[in-house]
Amino acid sequence: GRILFDGQDIRDVQMASVRGQIGLVFQDTFIFNMSLGDNIGIGQPGASESDIIAAAKRAQLHDYIMALPDGYATIAGEHGVQMSGGQRQRLAIARALIRNPEILVFDEATSALDPGTEAEIQRTFDEVGRNKTRITITHRLTSVTNADFIYVLKQGVIVQQGNHQTLMHQEGLYRNLFNEQTGIVTPAPTTITAPTIPELRTFPILQSLDDDQLGMLANRLTIASASDGETIIRQGEPGDDLYFIRSGEVDVSIF
Repeated sequence: GRILFDGQDIRDVQMASVRGQIGLVFQDTFIFNMSLGDNIGIGQPGASESDIIAAAKRAQLHDYIMALPDGYATIAGEHGVQMSGGQRQRLAIARALIRNPEILVFDEATSALDPGTEAEIQRTFDEVGRNKTRITITHRLTSVTNADFIYVLKQGVIVQQGNHQTLMHQEGLYRNLFNEQTGIVTPAPTTITAPTIPELRTFPILQSLDDDQLGMLANRLTIASASDGETIIRQGEPGDDLYFIRSGEVDVSIF
């Protein structure tokens, strides 16, 4: 096969040109024992102070840095020991963004973070990834539910592909792993249970909410299932409920 960049085979261009348009964020971010500003600037040699600040702002790291006594001149310490996991990842994002790449590659970039920090970083990814190609390599499937294309690999072979909704409608590895990770168990027809925060986070419309907000929403929702052909609500009945479709399809009939 071949890899095309804007329709051009990458074997026909200089590798430095291709690499210059790609930003990488890995699971483990190496922080050098130098200032935070210099750590960000490593992503683009010769970057100006304004470039560094702009990248930090886009990575949502600027406010944290400005709250430090020495600001961007603060020494990070060996391996960034003075920073939290989320702050180190935001520095890695800033380091990638300072190059203004066309492609952002996130390689297990949130796998070492706790769920709350992961949700915050995921929102940062969504913000900085606008109008760019994002490639996410991950085992945490809740982080790719809004991806345009998902490729499921098993032992080096693509076994499924499609978006989240398509794959959740198929029997296969993706749905099994997703349900396992989110703790979703398909209920019996009469079962009514409360949804979990990870499950609610899979709905794109709710991904901007934090854990506290999702928890409040979860307390007001229940999970129920309907049999094939069952009518959920009829025109004229009180519209007191908001429905989120977890799996399956609902048809709207107009009479």
